[in-house]
Amino acid sequence: MAWDREPAWSQDGKDIAYASATSNGPPGIFLMNADGTARHTLTSGGDASPAWSPDGHKILFSCESNQISDICVVNADGTGRRRLTEEAAENHDPAWQPIIH
Repeated sequence: MAWDREPAWSQDGKDIAYASATSNGPPGIFLMNADGTARHTLTSGGDASPAWSPDGHKILFSCESNQISDICVVNADGTGRRRLTEEAAENHDPAWQPIIH
């Protein structure tokens, strides 16, 4: 079954990151313009729950590894993917710490 869910607006309101799966592929994080155009894959492989960084340059998300969910981060252009947690416990729904001045 295909689905699109968990939309997250970029800070400037120009883009939307969201989790999506098709009937022939694993879930991943996709990015599109706010008007629905220019949809493209940002990550794949069981990824979900995107959250934009306050500066709009990175996206946190839940990433699957060996049937366990960890937290990963990727640049908004899809480069520089890094795993931030590697635990035997489930890690879901990441969020950024607000900037406090």
